[in-house]
Amino acid sequence: MIATAAGLAIPAAELDRIVPPLDALEAAFRPLVEDLPYDLEPATGVLEDDQ
Repeated sequence: MIATAAGLAIPAAELDRIVPPLDALEAAFRPLVEDLPYDLEPATGVLEDDQ
């Protein structure tokens, strides 16, 4: 639904291939997210090296 709202046209065959890994990621990360404090700031950018 998010892809559709963003204007992405993903064929059903591709969705069938993409959804299982996303479900596995959700199952792995959901318990970790529940332990985060509510006042923790989200990481919204990419850290750059000091090179």
